[in-house]
Amino acid sequence: ENMWGWDVMAPDMVTDSDWDEIYDIYVNDKYDLGTKEFFNTSNPYAYQAMTARMLETTRKGYWNASDEVIRSLAKEYVESVVENGVTCCHHTCGNPLLDEYVQGLLSVAGVSEQDADMYRKMMDEATERAASGKGVGDYVEGYEMEDESARSADTGPMSFSGSDIMGLLIVLLAAGAIYVGFRKGGG
Repeated sequence: ENMWGWDVMAPDMVTDSDWDEIYDIYVNDKYDLGTKEFFNTSNPYAYQAMTARMLETTRKGYWNASDEVIRSLAKEYVESVVENGVTCCHHTCGNPLLDEYVQGLLSVAGVSEQDADMYRKMMDEATERAASGKGVGDYVEGYEMEDESARSADTGPMSFSGSDIMGLLIVLLAAGAIYVGFRKGGG
């Protein structure tokens, strides 16, 4: 996420080789740390969000990844959704363009037809509830918001606050002090 932010805000600071390195470390486990096993046991949604962010980076053109890398990311992402459910963070469920992009990659990424169907079903279920407006009921808890006009009806056309009056007094006192100073100095 942080690298994505830097890439968007200062594109010259983040290069394709930086993204390639992130991919090699987290997806290919470049240092043989067992990253995939770690994420699968500790937080599979973090891995899913990371692969989704990398796919989104390629979709938006911030990273010119190779076709092989894009296919690998799509496969990893879809398999993570199928195995663990949808993470539904802002750049997965909240991003229909990414979902459309991923669905366009399913056939070339080597994803099985069964996994592709399950992915579509899970994403549809995850995003349908929010889009359809179906909820658990009409119960809402909290304060009711009401419109208020900027001016109440009983104030006149001109009103002064205490700070307005205080500011005016300070300006008048300063002007008076300057006037008295000139009168005494020039006399």
